[in-house]
Amino acid sequence: MTAAVLPLMLAGTALQTMGTLQAGKAQSEALARRARIERQQASAEEGMLRRQSRHMLGTQAAAMSQSGAKDQNIMRQSTLSAELDALKVRYEGALKGSELDWQSKVAKRESRMLAGAQLLSGTASAYTSGRLLAPKKT
Repeated sequence: MTAAVLPLMLAGTALQTMGTLQAGKAQSEALARRARIERQQASAEEGMLRRQSRHMLGTQAAAMSQSGAKDQNIMRQSTLSAELDALKVRYEGALKGSELDWQSKVAKRESRMLAGAQLLSGTASAYTSGRLLAPKKT
């Protein structure tokens, strides 16, 4: 009975450890992919916001020109507000991307730690079982 049980216990431990590592890798890759997508979406949103701002500033400049207004402070303030809005979108995308990158690294590290614990636990169980099942020497 001992000869059949111990290899099966060790094989089960090895499979469990490999599954844990693969699950951690898959989760890490999914989080890294989400980080890239988050950054790409922020970049696209920033570009769209900048295009809308240029259009709005052009319309505002044309309206001011037609009315004869010469106050450049309004244009400067509008330009500054548009730039701050675009930078805010970029920053938020970078922040979300960094958070997801960190979660990706943590997921990989946690899976490695769990796999190591499983390997040690399974090996210890097999060793203990082997000692209990071994014939007693008298």
